[in-house]
Amino acid sequence: MSESGLGAFGAYMLGRYSAESSERVGRQARNFFSPRVKMVSEADYNEAAILAHKAVEYVQVLDAKLEKAKVDIQTELHKSSCLEQQLAAANAANDELKRQLEAEKAHSVMLDDRLFDLSMRHARLCKKTNTKDS
Repeated sequence: MSESGLGAFGAYMLGRYSAESSERVGRQARNFFSPRVKMVSEADYNEAAILAHKAVEYVQVLDAKLEKAKVDIQTELHKSSCLEQQLAAANAANDELKRQLEAEKAHSVMLDDRLFDLSMRHARLCKKTNTKDS
């Protein structure tokens, strides 16, 4: 066989067949797995798109809650400022009442002193005139 070259030709054909067969198997494998990879990629893309959509919705919900919280905080700040104004007015009124109380206490001490003086005068007059206390 080696003299006629049929052995070399057979080896050549066997190698060529092997290479073509390997190329065919590789192509078939690529064709077989390629659509599945695309399907997986599309499925992953769809899942990612769904998750992104859900994330956007959740962010919108959180934004709405944040806006509501901001409104609630503004309302509470307004109430707090109103209460602070009322407290300031009540403190001013309380200070005025304390001042009036001190003035009334001083007035009552003065009246008590006058009453004592008048009682003492009355007692002296009664003693001088020899009259009894009535």
